[in-house]
Amino acid sequence: APLEPPPTDPLWQFVFAPGLVEFITYGGKPLLSDDRAPGDFGFDPLAFSASEEKLKLYQMKELKHCRLAMIAIAGMYAQSVETGAGVFGAGTA
Repeated sequence: APLEPPPTDPLWQFVFAPGLVEFITYGGKPLLSDDRAPGDFGFDPLAFSASEEKLKLYQMKELKHCRLAMIAIAGMYAQSVETGAGVFGAGTA
């Protein structure tokens, strides 16, 4: 029997995989417990959070970049809906 093609909507992987990593890392603790912040996995080999000022600066930079990325994804989605050609097939004819 031939193999079935992969699913065409892998969005669940982008939701499930990070949640699974966080669940395993923290042993099922609630996301906003008192002893940790969201996204704090305790991995900082380059000491970005060496000082409180530096930590606040990088947190703000991350927020700004994430917001820009969300706007970009929304634009890609809108282009896909408008042209009907998909995100990567829009420029090809």
